Amino acid sequence: MRASCYRCSRCTAGAGPRRVLVLAILLDLVGAADAEERPPEDEVTARLRFLEKRLEAEAPQARAWHLGCSLVDITGLGYGAILASRSSSRAQLGEGVVGAVTSLGGLVSLGVAPFHAAEGARELDGLPDGTPDERERRLLLAESLLRRNAGEAELRYQWKPHVFTMLINVAGGALIAALGNWQGGLQSAGIGIAVGEVQIWTAPWKARRDLQAYRMKFDGLASARTRPVASVPRASVRAGLTGLQVTF
Repeated sequence: MRASCYRCSRCTAGAGPRRVLVLAILLDLVGAADAEERPPEDEVTARLRFLEKRLEAEAPQARAWHLGCSLVDITGLGYGAILASRSSSRAQLGEGVVGAVTSLGGLVSLGVAPFHAAEGARELDGLPDGTPDERERRLLLAESLLRRNAGEAELRYQWKPHVFTMLINVAGGALIAALGNWQGGLQSAGIGIAVGEVQIWTAPWKARRDLQAYRMKFDGLASARTRPVASVPRASVRAGLTGLQVTF
């Protein structure tokens, strides 16, 4: 009994200072983990300035492209409607209807799936940046916006938009030819494919170059090196019946 009491008295006598020391060490480790996960404040500020400036600079080109394509499609829709209303044969009626329908489809696609680069940095509006955690979240969102815009700029190099444009216009030209105007069908298909290809290749491209410049300037993406703030491990310490318990 005396030996047991002697051991208990030694443990309880030194438990307070030891717990304080362990807590201090754990807090230092957690702080070091936060410092490793989060980029320095000056780097976060520089990255945000770069991203916000480039996102805003991409918007005028994207808006101009959207406006130009809309005007072309509106013109095609009007011409097709006039041609159909004044047609004197099934061939002319078919040519007018095909032109109007394909132009209307172009307008609908522009409205349903516009290029997000036209938004600029508007999607960052209202996002708080008063604390380091808030600035880091703003940075990660800005990076995701630039990556998304760059991904849309890559569509010109994919086969689907080109094949889809060709199939739609070939189908329209074939319909016109089937109605007795094969020359008009060839002309309609050729013009439609040419206009579609011009629209694809002139689509907003600045985001692709901006993403490359950002990666070179800051040695990669912050999101590739930084885990979300909420996922940074936290340590908790409490005294239990079996001694000091540490959980992460």
